[in-house]
Order: sequence, then structure tokens, then C-alpha cells
Amino acid sequence: MPTPFPSQTPRLAGLREAFAALAVALLLTAPALALQAPATPPGIPAVGSGERLSLRGLGVSIEPPPGTIWSVGLREDGAPRAFLAEPSESPRWTLAIERYLCSDRGEAEPEAIDEAIEFLEALRSDRIPFNIRVNRPLEVSGRVGHLLLVEMPLAAAEANGEEPVATAITGFLTVPRDGREFVAFRIAALSESLGEVLPILEQMLASAAVESSEAMRSWERGVLDAGRRRSAAISASRLLEIADGTPRWHRVYRRDEQGSLIELGSFVVRAEPAPLGRLDPARDPENLRPSEQEPGILVSVEARMLPPDSGPAAATEMLDLNLRAWVALDRSSEQWSLRRTIRGDRREPTAAETGIRAAPTTAQPRSVLEVIESSRESMSRAPRQWPLPDEPWLSQAEAILVGPLLAEVAAAGGEFAWRGYDRRLGEVTRRLEQVVPLSDPPGAFELRTLAHPDDPAPMIQRFDSSGALLERRDPDGTITVPIPLEELRRLWTRKGLPLD
Repeated sequence: MPTPFPSQTPRLAGLREAFAALAVALLLTAPALALQAPATPPGIPAVGSGERLSLRGLGVSIEPPPGTIWSVGLREDGAPRAFLAEPSESPRWTLAIERYLCSDRGEAEPEAIDEAIEFLEALRSDRIPFNIRVNRPLEVSGRVGHLLLVEMPLAAAEANGEEPVATAITGFLTVPRDGREFVAFRIAALSESLGEVLPILEQMLASAAVESSEAMRSWERGVLDAGRRRSAAISASRLLEIADGTPRWHRVYRRDEQGSLIELGSFVVRAEPAPLGRLDPARDPENLRPSEQEPGILVSVEARMLPPDSGPAAATEMLDLNLRAWVALDRSSEQWSLRRTIRGDRREPTAAETGIRAAPTTAQPRSVLEVIESSRESMSRAPRQWPLPDEPWLSQAEAILVGPLLAEVAAAGGEFAWRGYDRRLGEVTRRLEQVVPLSDPPGAFELRTLAHPDDPAPMIQRFDSSGALLERRDPDGTITVPIPLEELRRLWTRKGLPLD
């Protein structure tokens, strides 16, 4: 019987261990296999006819069949993983694309491969029956990969010795990139549809192009260098110019399936010059310690959010958010404080988050971000720390003011990257920004913020020529627009929503 590992191809010899490891993982997890379409955020279009899907974070481009739905998420280690599927509630095929590194085992590799093959044979005879349906090399953009598809039980009959009642196809195409890195295309398909699906999969896989590691590093250096230039343009004088103390109110809503507007909340933003000690509103500005007198700007956000289906009867609970974010004028350090309180029938206690990024010192040349989450109910404090790499950084205060900070350079457009703390994910992430100049109104621009390079559902904000927000659209369908306070009051009064 042919083994699922090509031993005759010299270019693949260094990746045979990777094939073995993937095959073992594949067979151990296959009994729980379920074909389902990837979860896609609202508004994600399907792939058009002849459209090529470019997955920058994976260094892969591919031309899927027209109508293919897709999504990109992050693994636990932060690496991207793309999912593609036939557009159906019960798709005949799905495809996942990931990057891997195989371990450097040197001379011990052949023995490791032999052990893996023996283990697979033991699975066949003792634990998991399977049949190899496809096992052959496949060239992808000039790189010799290997395609392995096996048929395995999807569901077992009653415990009476009968044969399994359903089977599915699972497997992968493994394509070497450079050195120890390779790309794995993980495949799942229905057994009864393999004859129809295999030509579709083979055509799609043959259309794939795998970038070299150097090409990926070159693109990454380019967007980071652009991010450094954008970051360097944020001067103390520009921060002070923006921090004029003006309260700016915003309305948050979404549209339901019938097109009606559902209110989700409102918030006000203020930015003003302030020393570090003003982060605590209870502190007396006249009695600050020397360490609390460092000049900076303070951005405050006070928000009231309603239940998603709120109305006069449903709005018995409200979530009050109070964020105070401070950044030094030289941008070398920052602190913030966030308090969340549910008001209404449940009367849940306050939860808080505190963030501190200290300026680099001789003893600590790299900045470290510490975020502490605490709860009054559990009396717990959960600190986490991230040593920060030498990359451009966007503070919490600057993230709120990103429109005015980019207004002076928005006309040039382009894309760039910088790091920051993503509160939704609770992680330090590298966010990719894409700036698109607009003609209406004159000088306006659009900012597309991607959580990772292949994010299919970016946050989209439109700003006028001064950087004032015109509209923000989040991936979940939430819409934020500026609104005068009196107009907001009239709107909430008319809808019977709580004002206090």
C-alpha cells in the first residue's frame, strides 16, 4: 500500500516530518469532523467570478469558484487561518489555509517519519479505519506540494458490529515555502460528492500562488516603515491643537432586517491638555505629586449603551462606560482607566480595567504594557504584561483621536501598520490601516482598520478634511455618527429611552 508521504521527491524530503505530523493530527480529529460554512460577519461578499482572493498574512493568493464564502480568523498563537466553503448551509467542501513551521530534527528525521507511518497503520487496524483516496504530488506556482485525501467514518452505527453508516473525505495539500516553513491547505468534503468536488478542488488549488518568505517580509517592512513615518508625524503641538476640550456627542445605532433604526447607545468624547494626575478625577489638581505632573493630553469617553432590542419596555438595563486615557506629550508613556457598570434590574457591580505603558529606561530599554482587570464582586485583579517590540505604537488616547491625527497626511492615501492594545480581543495586535482619499466632501478620507492583514470585515470610518468623524461602521453592523446633544435628547425622548 502506498504511504501518504513522498519519499522519492528530494525537494520535499525536509518536509516529510510535517506531512506525518499533519496526518496524525488529521486522523485523530477526523471522527469529530463536521462540514459547515465558515462564520462570516454581516456584509461580507462572496467571491465573484474570476476574482482572485489575496491573503496577505498567509502569503497566499487563490481563485476559488464563484460564490465561495470566506473568512479569516486568528489561531491561539496569533497566526492567521483562512476558511473557504461552498455557498450552502451544507457545503460539499470546505478549505482551511494555514502557515506552519516543521521542527529541525536533522539526522533523526527518517526515524521520526518511520514512527509516524507505523502509528498511522496502527490507527487503521486498531482504532480508526480509513482509506487513502488521493495520494500524489501537486505543483502549486512552481512549488512541488503533496495532496493527501483519506476517507474516514463520520458517524458510527449502533454498537452491534455494523459498518459505519457515513464517511467523509478529509486531508490536506502541503506546499513548501522556504526553509522549514510550509503552507497547509486543509480539506473536508462529502464522500459521495468526491467525484464532482475533486475537479473543483484541484482547479482551485492549482490556481494558488505561494509567496516567498522574503516577499512577505518585504511587504511587512514596507507597511511598518510607513507606520513609523505616520507615527513620527504626531507631534506634541498637534496633540495640543486637537485637545481643545470640546465635547463631541455621538449616536450609536443599527438597522434591523426591515430597515428600522435601533438605538444602541450614545457617548461623548472630550480631549484636553492635562498632567498625568488628572487621570483620577478625584485628585486635586493643586496637590499632585511631582511624578503626576508630567504634561500630556487626557481623552475621556462617557457612554451609555442599551440592550440590542431596547425600547420603552426593554430598556430596563443600561451599561455605563467611563474611559479616561492619558498619553504623554512625547508619546513615550500612557495610562488609561475603564469602568463598566450595569445599571437597572440586575445592579451588577463595577468592573474595571487599568493600562500602564511606562517610558523606556536604561534598565528597561523596551516598553512594557501592563493591563489589569479587576472586579469588585470577586475582589480579583488579573494583571497581564506584554514586552513591546520596536514598532510604531498607537496609544489608547490617540486611537480615539485617529481622525484628526491623520487628517494632515490623508491626501496621500496608502496603507501602514502600527501596534496597539485591542480591547475587544484583550491583546496587543498589529493593526493595518488603509487610507483612501474621498472627493465628497472635498478633503474627506476613509480609514479602513483591519485587525490583521486578511481581515475580511474591517472597521470603516469616514472623516472630513479636519479629521472630524462623519460615520463609523463596525463589522457587526453598528453605525456611529456625530449628533448635537439637543438633537440626541429629542430623539431619545421621542423613542421613550432613558435620558438619566
